Amino acid sequence: MIGNRITHRTADGVRIPGTWRQVFSHDAGHHFLTDLVIYADGLIDCLGLFTVEEFEEKLRTGRVATTLPDGADASADGLAEWKFSDPRSWITPDLLVAEVRDTIDQLNGRPDSTGRCLAAVDVFLTDRTEEKRTAARTAFLAVPIS
Repeated sequence: MIGNRITHRTADGVRIPGTWRQVFSHDAGHHFLTDLVIYADGLIDCLGLFTVEEFEEKLRTGRVATTLPDGADASADGLAEWKFSDPRSWITPDLLVAEVRDTIDQLNGRPDSTGRCLAAVDVFLTDRTEEKRTAARTAFLAVPIS
């Protein structure tokens, strides 16, 4: 997720690295192309500054949209306006939250879900117990499908 989209914000004199992607926000029947900025300290800037849990609530209520209804109006502020025709989405709310959590780990130099899965597989390969197999399976199932 990090790629070349690097940004930061300053809080209490400390520079906090971040990155971003686009999402659609939804308000009053209209969809807006919106930046979703993810910071290393775990805060998300999308329609305001939120924790991951608060961002999950925005997804649950539909304020941040992962499904786009056919015929819905949309716009990119100051750029364009359109109606969706046969929209297809490749991301679910759960997948978006998993991507956000992985990005926070990456920004902090920690293993993301893929890294944790690979580490669990390595442990299983050196100690092939059922407990280690279960841990590797659990870690595998936690990796978002992209």
